[in-house]
Amino acid sequence: NDLQAQAWAITRLHDETLETWVDAPRRADGTALVFNIGTGCNIAVQHVSEQGRFVPPAEAGHTDLTVKSEQEFHLRAFLAAEYGEPSVEGLLSGRGLVSAYHFFGGAAGTEPAQIINECRADRTSIAAQAVDIVLKKLADCIGDHALIHMPVGGIYLVGGVIHHLAEFKDNRFDAAFYDKGRFGDFMRQFAVMRVRDDLAALKGCYTFLRSQPSR
Repeated sequence: NDLQAQAWAITRLHDETLETWVDAPRRADGTALVFNIGTGCNIAVQHVSEQGRFVPPAEAGHTDLTVKSEQEFHLRAFLAAEYGEPSVEGLLSGRGLVSAYHFFGGAAGTEPAQIINECRADRTSIAAQAVDIVLKKLADCIGDHALIHMPVGGIYLVGGVIHHLAEFKDNRFDAAFYDKGRFGDFMRQFAVMRVRDDLAALKGCYTFLRSQPSR
C-alpha cells in the first residue's frame, strides 16, 4: 500500500528533505519506522535482514488509544461515543483533530484547516488545545511503537496533517516522547523526523521494484 511505499523510500531520502523533531543518530542498517497522520493513521516498518529489506503491512491506526491522565480518559470516552471505538486513528487523523476540537467545546462543522488557522491566530484558543493534545498523543504513540519495533534507523513522520501540525511542535512533544518511566533515557536512541519529500512514495515504489528478482 502507499505507506509501505513510504517505508521503502527511506534509503532514498536526502537529509535536506528531513526536518528533525527529536535528534539522535540513525543507523543505516537498522529498523526504521514510518508513521502517518493524514486522512487516516497507520505505520510501516522497514526491517533489515541478511536477505535484504522488507516492509510488512500493518493496520496500527485501529489499535486502542491509551490514556495517561483524567483528561485523556474523558477524551477516550468521547471518541468511543463518536466512533464506536476509542482507536488511535480516532484522534491521530484529520477527523481526529476535528473530534479533539469538538471535545474541547469547538463548534461542529469546523474543518481541519480552520482549526489550524485558529490555532495559528491564538495559541490559547480551543483550537490550540486540540492541536496540543493531538501532538502529545502522537508523541506518546510513536514512543510506544519505538519500544515495540526498536527503530534505530529512525522514525519518519508523513501525511498531510503532520505537515500542518509541524509549526506548533515544541519541547512538550519531546517530553511526551521520552515519557516512558525508567525507559526515558532508553528512548534517546531514536531519532524522529518529518519527511518533506512529496515524491517519497514514488521513490519507494521504484526501490521496491528494483529489489525484486527479475522475472
